[in-house]
Amino acid sequence: MKSGLWSRLTTMPVGQAGGRRRANLIRGQAETARDQGRWREAAELFQTHAGMRPKRVGSWIQLGNMRKQAGEHEAAESAYRHAIALRPNAEAWTQLGHLLITQGRNGEAVDALKAALDLSPGHRVAREGLIAAGARGLLPLGGGDPGGLNRLLVVSRDIDDAIAAAVDASIAPLAFYDQFCRAQAVTHPPGRPSASVLVLIDGRGVSPDRLRASLLSLVDQTLTTWTAVVTLDGFLESHPVASLALMEPRIRWSNDLSPTGDAAFVVTTDAGVVFRPTALAWLVFGADRTGAGAVYSDHDHLTEAWPQGEIRADPVFFAAPDVYDLRTVPDLPAAVLWKQAHAPSSPGDASVRDALAALAQKGDAVNIPLVLASVKRLSPQARMGLPSPQEAADGYLEVLRRPSPVHVASTVDDSPIKVVIPTRDACEMLSACIDSLLDKARLPERVRIMIVDNRSIEADTRGFFLEGQMSGRFSVMTVDEPFNWARINNLAVEAASEPNLLFLNNDTEMLTQGWDDRISTYLAQDDVGLVGARLLYPDRTLQHGGVVLGLGGGTPRHEGLGVSESDGGPSARWLRTRSVAAVTGAFIAVRRQTHQMLGGFDELNFAIAYNDVDYCLRARSQGMKVIYAADIEAIHHESRTRGLNDTRGKMAWDLAELMTLKRIWGDEMMRDPAVNCHWITGSARPFDGIRAVSAEQATDWLDRVGMRPSGQPEMGSV
Repeated sequence: MKSGLWSRLTTMPVGQAGGRRRANLIRGQAETARDQGRWREAAELFQTHAGMRPKRVGSWIQLGNMRKQAGEHEAAESAYRHAIALRPNAEAWTQLGHLLITQGRNGEAVDALKAALDLSPGHRVAREGLIAAGARGLLPLGGGDPGGLNRLLVVSRDIDDAIAAAVDASIAPLAFYDQFCRAQAVTHPPGRPSASVLVLIDGRGVSPDRLRASLLSLVDQTLTTWTAVVTLDGFLESHPVASLALMEPRIRWSNDLSPTGDAAFVVTTDAGVVFRPTALAWLVFGADRTGAGAVYSDHDHLTEAWPQGEIRADPVFFAAPDVYDLRTVPDLPAAVLWKQAHAPSSPGDASVRDALAALAQKGDAVNIPLVLASVKRLSPQARMGLPSPQEAADGYLEVLRRPSPVHVASTVDDSPIKVVIPTRDACEMLSACIDSLLDKARLPERVRIMIVDNRSIEADTRGFFLEGQMSGRFSVMTVDEPFNWARINNLAVEAASEPNLLFLNNDTEMLTQGWDDRISTYLAQDDVGLVGARLLYPDRTLQHGGVVLGLGGGTPRHEGLGVSESDGGPSARWLRTRSVAAVTGAFIAVRRQTHQMLGGFDELNFAIAYNDVDYCLRARSQGMKVIYAADIEAIHHESRTRGLNDTRGKMAWDLAELMTLKRIWGDEMMRDPAVNCHWITGSARPFDGIRAVSAEQATDWLDRVGMRPSGQPEMGSV
């Protein structure tokens, strides 16, 4: 029997008027199906309407939308491109761009979204899409174009577009960093800090212009109670730069840079570091406010170019002080203020790194999230010249000595590791996971694999389990209950006795040889609570570089998602071991004792999602570190078993658990001490833009820079 809709369509009057009425009826039915979420039915109706009105661009766009909702991505792309061929328009380009993002075709997506903005610079959805694709620097009229906002406000017909433009105008793409700096001024800290400061400047092996820049920047300081001791070598002793001490009595030359005298604070730095006028005042303020043994700030790099003037680029925005971060970060702070008792005995990079890391481990170091210094680079004009024999011999053309990262010390034991892998069927994927663990372990015999079977039904799975148990490769624990990730893992721990645990997804494959030693190394550190790994998609793009908090309105997200394997991100953060706010539950290593002390995963509140974030927040609330171990790598297929959150039911459940996380942790789930507050974390990707930091925000950061969350609930109160 034909449907009532079909009967009405086939009995419509013929002729031009009848054709229009029939087309309108079909479009109305298509819109009804769309509004009710019947995507495939809506797609077929829009397809019919587009066939009847082939030049109606809107119908082709709607057809693409419905095909996309129905998961028919190839057909959706074809519809969007047909609409663009009929008449290029911003909406079709925008929808195509979003479709390409979901398929991982970021380069094509950026081109499509840029085309949309070329046609409609104020298109809010296209602007958001371009940001999500990691291309904030391509936004038109915003960021580095101060007049762009006013022009956009004039032409905007939608108040939402104007609001979006205002937000964008306060955010600078990194490519516009110099313009951003020109529009921002580093203000004076609250009050008027005053203290005696001894500035130790290593002037050996640098060009005279760099030393000159450092000394003149000290003369301009708003805090005037400083003295500077500078080491010189034979070349500089006879250079005119040495005459500066004749005019400025606070400057003197010496071959000894050991911190002596009765100054309250000591600043160690290199010649070529140019201080902002309020730098010393801010460093003293940070020490006075926190009582820390060491205080340092962010910095950038400065080039003098004629006639443009000073050009700033390549900012270094530090995370909250952390022993693991400071041991591996490529760029050390350009200048550090110390209490005299904590200052390193020599000015070398290794001494500074060791002293800072030691203080950070004790919670006795702080950083100020303001760019208070710049490292001077050789000007383009000077680079065109030839080095003198002295400059060539002593390396005067080096920009800055850049230390090599120092790896975490090893303390390895051979204690057994219980690997807990929940699964439901998917034995082929599970087999690859198990094979990779045993093949890559240095001591396969200490790797005790437990498969937690949650209602598998396939005959092949039963055979696989039987064979694996008989061969001794793994054990199987059956949990015949509705899926609850947190509870399944907790039950497995109750049935285990090994001192070290690894919670692992069944859709992972280990890549790192000797991964078992590396886990043992990290868990042997007294301050380490949890350890996560660097996870890659099968195409070798990054799937997990740590979990960042406060992103996308507060939703915890993976850092570096989708970037190339070689992309290290700011300060190579995705390529090195460091402390993070959280790591994914797809790979978490922990001591059994720690797991029990934390009360295990919260199986009541977080059956599916955010149990890992809650677990990490609880570990940090007890003073333990959550480590992103970049030297442990695995492939992660991500959600191959459970699937993605792509239905209304899954999305509603995910939101409910997210709301519970917010209720329990409040603002702590919005704060990430591993992310400097200069970085934008309110879009789909972190680190795609920067914002100005006010004196109030910098002071607030000083008050809460520790990795331990404050205001956390008492253990067991949830």
